[in-house]
Amino acid sequence: MTIDNTEQIVTELKAGNRAAFQKLYDNYKQPFYRAALGICYNSDDAEDALQNCFLKIYRKIHTLKNPRVLESWMYRILINCAKSTLKSAHRKWSDLDDLDTKHEKSKDSQWTELMLGLQKIPLGYRNVFVLHAIQEIPQQEVAQILGVTVGTVKSQFHHARHRLMEVLTEMGVKYETQ
Repeated sequence: MTIDNTEQIVTELKAGNRAAFQKLYDNYKQPFYRAALGICYNSDDAEDALQNCFLKIYRKIHTLKNPRVLESWMYRILINCAKSTLKSAHRKWSDLDDLDTKHEKSKDSQWTELMLGLQKIPLGYRNVFVLHAIQEIPQQEVAQILGVTVGTVKSQFHHARHRLMEVLTEMGVKYETQ
């Protein structure tokens, strides 16, 4: 979305335009679902987090003062909803049946191994890794989303990669580093 487009959508959302909300939902459903899945482990929890996220966005859009930070603001809501879902669910994957079968990448064994590996690293590291490596959000924006410094993001990303490589090695996964 362009800045002008974002400002227009925020204005329409604040006015209660359901078509604008549907457009926002259509634009962000897939990337937000992938991010939620990376944090929540399974499709049911990711869908719950996604649904709660968009409900909060709809209810709280009037509190957004600067339309230019819409995407960061929405990701922050998503992260909080995913964390909430994790806390309330107290679930972990017990086997591959819990993996998301709807996402096109879940059929790929590397994606499955990555999701299983992510399950085993700390949540803070996982959040940074999912946002930066999977969602391809720049570190500066990840810092804004998570409310931490860029240095913290860089450190947590480094530790996340290192810990994830250890976990994948323990799982017997062969991988190539860049």
